[in-house]
Amino acid sequence: AQPEDVEPESQTLGDPNREVVVTHVEDVELLSKLGRTSEAIAGIKKLQLKSKHSPTLHFMLGGLYFDKEQYGPGLTAYQAALEGDGAYKSQAKLNADVVLALRAGKKRVRKQAERIIIRLLKKNVLDELNSAAEGAARKAVRRRLGKLARRVSRMP
Repeated sequence: AQPEDVEPESQTLGDPNREVVVTHVEDVELLSKLGRTSEAIAGIKKLQLKSKHSPTLHFMLGGLYFDKEQYGPGLTAYQAALEGDGAYKSQAKLNADVVLALRAGKKRVRKQAERIIIRLLKKNVLDELNSAAEGAARKAVRRRLGKLARRVSRMP
C-alpha cells in the first residue's frame, strides 16, 4: 500500500496523450514513461542533431529500440554508447539486452551481439551470459551461449 500523500506515478504523469515537445533528455524519458516509445525514439534523434556523439543519447536509444524488439538498431546504438563511454559496460539493462539479442535475434543480429560482447563488454556480461545459457530451452542455444561464455571467461 502506498502512503496517502504519494500519488502513483501514472497519476503524476498527467494526460498520456498530451503534447510533449522534446527539447531535453527529460522529455524523452517522459515519453518513454507514457508508453510512447516511437515518439521517444524520434525525440532522441532530434536531440542527436545537436549532440550527435552523446553516449547517453545512444544508450537511451538502444534501450528504446529493445523495448520495441528492434534488436539490430538497438545493438548499433548500444555499441555507439559503449565506444563513447566505456562506463556503460556496467549497465545491467544494456548487458541483458545484448544477451537477449543472442537468444532472440536473427543470425545477423546474433553475430552483431557477439561482436559487442567480444570487443566491448567482455567479462562484464559473463554472469548474464551464463544464466542465459543455463536457462535456454533449446539445446543448440544452450550450446552456443555456453561456448561464448567459455570464450569470454578466458579473456583477460
